[in-house]
Amino acid sequence: MAPVAAVDITSRETYADGQPFGESGPFERIDGVLHFTADPASPANAAITDIHLAQRDEHGLVRFSSDFTLITPTEP
Repeated sequence: MAPVAAVDITSRETYADGQPFGESGPFERIDGVLHFTADPASPANAAITDIHLAQRDEHGLVRFSSDFTLITPTEP
């Protein structure tokens, strides 16, 4: 399992010009980057191809990141 180590929000804006969607109301779009860590020695990560070859940080963990987009109600 690769837990999220950090979240960077790169942009936040009104979605669909603020048009409400039923009882949920208006939505917003949040874009960013999720930063993960994975322990190559963990059995939970054994299915990750070649993880044992990846560069490790000072704690022996493999770090990687992924872009994300979240569409969420502005007032949940």
